[in-house]
Amino acid sequence: QNIDELEQEACNIEEEMQERHKEEAVSVEEELRRVVPMKKKMTTQHLNYKKALETLVKQKDYMEANRMKALCDQLEKAEISKAYQEKEQRIKFFMSQLEHRHKNELNVLRKRIGTGREELLQAKVLELEK
Repeated sequence: QNIDELEQEACNIEEEMQERHKEEAVSVEEELRRVVPMKKKMTTQHLNYKKALETLVKQKDYMEANRMKALCDQLEKAEISKAYQEKEQRIKFFMSQLEHRHKNELNVLRKRIGTGREELLQAKVLELEK
């Protein structure tokens, strides 16, 4: 093999790896979005509001119950938003780990290509010396 052929093959292998990494990243992100749960957890305050709401309804204090319901809904929206942000952070963390692994794989490939290039050059030099 001559150097040009080696360079072309190395370029093709590197492009294939980068394309494979892109495809893997897309599929992994889709999978994470599907399987990573959104951990919605009611706060103590929210539970207390719900209990108070039930009590107000039993007492037929509908005006105060309506106000308490609005507070519960507002708190629930905040909890859902927080759970969504936590899910997104977990996905982002997993994706950054995947990106780091891909960079390492690409660096290893580039080192192997460089080593192969050096060996070929040394072989050419030895051949020319003979």
